[in-house]
Amino acid sequence: MTAALRHDTVMPAAYLRCSVKSTRLPEIDLSVAPIHAPGVEARGRIVVIEDDQDIGEAVTYHLARAGYKVILTRTANEGFAAVCRGADLVVLDLGLPDGDGVDVCRQLRARTGSRWTPILMASARGEESDVAEGLRAGANDYLVKPYSMSDLVLRCRINLRRFLPQP
Repeated sequence: MTAALRHDTVMPAAYLRCSVKSTRLPEIDLSVAPIHAPGVEARGRIVVIEDDQDIGEAVTYHLARAGYKVILTRTANEGFAAVCRGADLVVLDLGLPDGDGVDVCRQLRARTGSRWTPILMASARGEESDVAEGLRAGANDYLVKPYSMSDLVLRCRINLRRFLPQP
């Protein structure tokens, strides 16, 4: 029996696994303007680190539509640099072309400026050991692909509510 997929479900793509683990990600200059829906007051700045173009664009679209400012990056280095420039929440894929998302998470937690920034891992790695490893590395939440966009937006909203000061 085949389950029907909803139109807002993200399917995992083939991920390039990088066997070289970097101990330190260099900061690079990115001049990326945040994307958010016009006419909607921005609720927070979210950095999405996702190498799959289709998934990244879908995530960006739905978060922007929900009123968030979104910075989409494709690599661990670009994502680390974007978070260093300021983020209220990070949506982090694990299989990135230039490193592993778990390592990025650990490095963000070790950095003073991003130590308390909520991190939502979103990955096709859904084994119990993978989820546990991500949470032990410092992630606040973990979504397994495929996931619905409404679930992603809700989890972002919940994590921001937990960690951002409320007016």
